[in-house]
Amino acid sequence: MDQTIPALLQVFKSTPTLFPAKTMQELDIKLAGLENENIHIVTKEIKDWVSKQTRPLKDNVTLFAQSFREIKGVRKVEASEEEMLVNRFRELRDAVKSKLNPPQRSQTNS
Repeated sequence: MDQTIPALLQVFKSTPTLFPAKTMQELDIKLAGLENENIHIVTKEIKDWVSKQTRPLKDNVTLFAQSFREIKGVRKVEASEEEMLVNRFRELRDAVKSKLNPPQRSQTNS
């Protein structure tokens, strides 16, 4: 199973400096366009998107993807691989949206 989505999510969470505003916006647009697609198409499109990014971003995603593949061989996968990818896609989508549109704090005057 391709580990690009979980790896991209991990890089997004652990190294936010690799995602300047323009990259975040591009990723948000890409993810929005993939929300209703088959997970296999989503995986291919995200992999293509990653391949067009900066070397540090590509390298980090590749390293995490490789480590996830190695870990998978050791532990038992409880959910189906496809279901796991769908969940990671949703998590990535939510993380990008919340980073681009942080919740507004309501100001109360006491």
